[in-house]
Parts: sequence; structure tokens; C-alpha cells
Amino acid sequence: MNKKKIQLIILSAILSSIILAPKEYVLACDNVKDTQLVKWTHQDTCVEDDKKYKIDIDNVEYIVEDNTTDIVKFSDPNFKKALNEKLGKPFDAEITVGDLNNMSGVLDLEDRGISNIDGIRHLENIEALILNSNHLTTIPNEIEALKNLRTLELDDNQLIMLPDNIGSLKNLRELYLSDNQLTVLPNSIGELNNLEDFIVQANNLSYLPESIGKLDKLEKLYLCANELKEIPETITNLQNLRVLSLKVNYIEELPKSIKEMKSLKDLDIRGNLIEDN
Repeated sequence: MNKKKIQLIILSAILSSIILAPKEYVLACDNVKDTQLVKWTHQDTCVEDDKKYKIDIDNVEYIVEDNTTDIVKFSDPNFKKALNEKLGKPFDAEITVGDLNNMSGVLDLEDRGISNIDGIRHLENIEALILNSNHLTTIPNEIEALKNLRTLELDDNQLIMLPDNIGSLKNLRELYLSDNQLTVLPNSIGELNNLEDFIVQANNLSYLPESIGKLDKLEKLYLCANELKEIPETITNLQNLRVLSLKVNYIEELPKSIKEMKSLKDLDIRGNLIEDN
């Protein structure tokens, strides 16, 4: 294959891995600097410059253009079966990385008996993921690969925690976590700076991270039926918040500056320990 043809392949493909030969084959080439690499396999003699990997097309012996034909291994057969149904394939058919890369829009896997979603990183083009009423106890760190995700629904599972990197989902607008077993929220929740609706009712939350006050675009926050005893002062930074539901908790006092939240139209504090003054 000549140099020009190889260059065209690299420029047109989004590579998932490249395997390089020793350093005598590695010089410099800007043609791949914008390529999105998921995996970079090389010897320690290869060139790495500020995360922009440079290779010489003339001298590289082997290039793996992509891994779209690789078979995805699933820990949960119910997850695989549900995906095959969406793909229009037999329930036990093998699923490739390319199959999952090509899925987009809304992926509804509600009530499918799913307990493990390992392999989800390959669903990088979906915008809404619905996993309500399954048997999930954790969400894998690989969820951070879903950079296009705008809606994530995880109601009615058995989640006990969220991954620390949940804040990597920068495009997320809606997050539904009701009817789980969450006791804490990670500090990174405050990094979801495009989040508008955050529904986390009927869990076991006893406190909220201060970082929740960084959710500048948040409009709806439902925290009812938890075990909250107080609300952080930072919540009053949410100047776009219109609805705040705190009913059925153990809150004794609200931040005094809550009255300065000009956009807040609906504040529900029924079923708490707040005394009338």
C-alpha cells in the first residue's frame, strides 16, 4: 500500500488503536494529530509529545486502522440480549464494536433484568440511555466515554454509589436516579455544568456535596424522601433553579439566603422538622 493511500485511511478513520514498531520506525507526522485514540500500544522508545502522537508514515511497519470488527465481551447475558434485540440480531449473536458505535439517539433498555453494563463505553454516539427498573448496583467508570449523552435514566435499580467520574458527562441535561440506595453523591456531580433536571428521590442521602452549588444551569432538583438533615449553603448559588423539592426528609433549617433565589418558584418542604417562625 503506498504512502498516500495510507494517509487517506488515517485521515478518514477514527482509530481506536495503533501498534507501533521500535523507535527506528517512529519519527514525526502531523497527519494523525487529530485522530481520536482510545488505545495506544507501543514500546517505551516510541514518540509521545504532549498527548499528540506522531509517526512517520514512510517507516511504520504496521498500523491497525480500527477495531470496529472486534467482538465485545459482555459480563451480563441480559445486557447482550437486549442490545441484540435493538440491533435486530439473534439474541445470542456476537456484537462488534462497530455495531455499538453505530447506535445513536435513544437507547431504551428499561426492565430487562440487566445487572451489569460492562462494555457500555462503545455506545459513544447515543444521546439518551434508559435503564430504569433493572438490577444495577454500580455504574462502571467507562460510562465517561458517552460524551454525547444528554439523558441518563437509572430509576428503580439498586445503585449504592455513582462513579467518581460521572462529572465527565459534560453534555448531560437530565439525570434520573430515584428509587435507588444511594447514600452519597460524588463531588464530581458538580462538574455536570449543563445539567438542567436532577431527580434523586427515594434514596438514602444524608447530606449533599458542596459542589452541588456549581450546577449553574440546574432548573429542577428533586430530593424528596431521603435522609437529609441539612442543605448546603451553596445550593443558593443555583440562580436558575425553578423547582426544589425537599419533602419528607429530616431538615430542621434552610439556608437563610434561599430567599435570594430569584428564579425559585416551587419550594416543597413538607414532611420535615422545620418549625414555623
